Amino acid sequence: FPSHDMGVLDKKQSEMSLNRPVFKLKTCVSVDNLDWSYLSTNPYAFDFLMANADHIDWPRFSSNPSDQVIDYLTLHPERINIGWLCLNKNPRCIKLIEQRIHLLSDSDWQMLCSKPYAIELLKAHPEKIDRYCSSYLSKNPGIFHEVDGKMVLRDWIPLNRLDVNHLCSNPKAE
Repeated sequence: FPSHDMGVLDKKQSEMSLNRPVFKLKTCVSVDNLDWSYLSTNPYAFDFLMANADHIDWPRFSSNPSDQVIDYLTLHPERINIGWLCLNKNPRCIKLIEQRIHLLSDSDWQMLCSKPYAIELLKAHPEKIDRYCSSYLSKNPGIFHEVDGKMVLRDWIPLNRLDVNHLCSNPKAE
């Protein structure tokens, strides 16, 4: 697994599944010795995880950014852990989050403040942007939009909820 390979899986170049490489467990590794929590977050391990579903760390699985995982969670919403889903980097998860907005905790809103894909949700719920969100929101490139060729802060962003130190590290800040 790119950046997730713990030396336990073989990539079979000749085998492809939906244009994705197929990974198989090396014969010298026991399924019982795998770190299933870590593996459950691996975007390249979906097929392997589904074949070993009894080992999946279901809360962490919600943070897996694979499109296949988002599709699976859409079909099996009982498997969603909203806190872990808010950590997910896949923009497609926003629909699942919006459907469970009533379950979001303060820390979930903080995580969402860092996600560019959550900007419209944050705009709809500015009361959820509290002082604890400032560092997350300030680093979110989605707080800016282009106007006349310049990056401008969105007008609904509460200025008292921004952290100047983190704002300076925002990749869209000019």
